[in-house]
Amino acid sequence: MPNEFQPNKDVFTCLTSDCNTTLPTCSSIHDVQSLEMVCKHILPKLITNKFPVMMQQKIDTQLKICGNSSFSDHTILKSALTLLELLKQLRSCDTRFFYRYPECKYSDKY
Repeated sequence: MPNEFQPNKDVFTCLTSDCNTTLPTCSSIHDVQSLEMVCKHILPKLITNKFPVMMQQKIDTQLKICGNSSFSDHTILKSALTLLELLKQLRSCDTRFFYRYPECKYSDKY
């Protein structure tokens, strides 16, 4: 039956069996779309309620902007860069962590 319900197939199902699916190719996903998905789905799980209130509010504001696909690409990129700068301020350049942040070791700014 052509209209028969077929369960959703994911990439892993298709790797182990024959299936026809319309999964997007990596080249069809734009950089800003990837960034928007990271801001919407990944970063909030990692950085929500982790910082002092005022800083957390700034971070949350930028996450809402860069995670919202209704904004222009320019706005999403600008918000992500602002978020990056906010988070840079919070990292430790303790000598014990040079392996994590090589820019601390090689930059005069820290």
